[in-house]
Amino acid sequence: MNLSPDPQYRVELPLSAWLEGWVGRNGCDPRPRPLPPVGDATAASYTDCADNAEVVIYTIEGAGHTWPGGSNLPFFGATSTSVAASEIMWEFFEGHPRSNEPGS
Repeated sequence: MNLSPDPQYRVELPLSAWLEGWVGRNGCDPRPRPLPPVGDATAASYTDCADNAEVVIYTIEGAGHTWPGGSNLPFFGATSTSVAASEIMWEFFEGHPRSNEPGS
């Protein structure tokens, strides 16, 4: 991810490229395992990764550029109430603690 303010160095990558990158870096099986849908949200998990890692992607149909489960900000589009992104992230990181080994 390049966050340079200089447009010459900014690269716009599709979500699929970011996803493939994380799946590859974590050594996961590249075949996603669908998770049960919740309202307007669908999810898939990439498992069998190195060091008990996992990659999970959520997709929310019809959502705007808002925080799922957060405040309704109509200017930015629809806000999903089917899932709460903060809770999902907390559960994910709680279940996948960072290793204390050097280089991790």
